[in-house]
Amino acid sequence: MSSSPARYWRELGARYRLEASKCTICGAVYYPPVTPCLGMCQACRRKSIGKMKTIRLPRRGKIVSYTIVRDMAPPDFKTPYAIALIDLGEKTILGRLTDCNLDELHIGMEVEAVGPRRLGEQGKDKSGIIKYSMMFRPISTEKEVEVKLKKLKD
Repeated sequence: MSSSPARYWRELGARYRLEASKCTICGAVYYPPVTPCLGMCQACRRKSIGKMKTIRLPRRGKIVSYTIVRDMAPPDFKTPYAIALIDLGEKTILGRLTDCNLDELHIGMEVEAVGPRRLGEQGKDKSGIIKYSMMFRPISTEKEVEVKLKKLKD
């Protein structure tokens, strides 16, 4: 999978800062953000031209659903790894999970954005664009820490 440098640079806001587009007419949120050339809401269409604003999504959310990928991963990915639908309040997005025990993942688990984390480099000789992506890791609550400590003592 290759991408042009121009496309890569256009997508930096979404990749590094969780930027999205929000329609000021109907309130619809788009992630990744709508492209500047189109710049309109899918619901409001022409009425929204010039009325889209860039917002930052929250860096914390909850897992709505997840899956663990054990094979058939892209060449730069080590298996197994997890991806999840993460509810960030205004928008639910797809994100890769990191720094977690795959057996402890559950729906409703609180996560936070970390990164950007390095995914790999473009090209067979690894001399192309270095690819980064925002990832999410679980947030340990005080109760979870207490349970883990109790298990360690037993």
